[in-house]
Amino acid sequence: LLSRWLGSPFGRKECRWWTKSFDMGDPLIRKTVYKIMVRVKQASNMPVTLSTDGGETKTGIGNLGASSATAAWVTLTTNLPIENKYQFMLGFNIASPVDVHNEFELFEIAIFYRSKKVKSL
Repeated sequence: LLSRWLGSPFGRKECRWWTKSFDMGDPLIRKTVYKIMVRVKQASNMPVTLSTDGGETKTGIGNLGASSATAAWVTLTTNLPIENKYQFMLGFNIASPVDVHNEFELFEIAIFYRSKKVKSL
């Protein structure tokens, strides 16, 4: 699907996207995710989905909350911790999409995790 860039923002319900795959620098070590924080502006209760290990499982981890005209941190802890996974992706507006505000901005994503010990032979 090819799209043409429009310089003026507008709200669209079809706006859905996934982040890159996060492996925290070591794709061969299992990890446990305890908390995810996202800094957003004008989020409009957008649902967030966590996909693990290349899309094998998808878990709803909460909504980004009510709209705010200024950037604010939103903590997503529903269904966490997620244990023994190698990589993670965040999906925005995937499950039951909502209208995206025309001034929506995503600033930062913070993932709180711990690496598991490597089991010796």
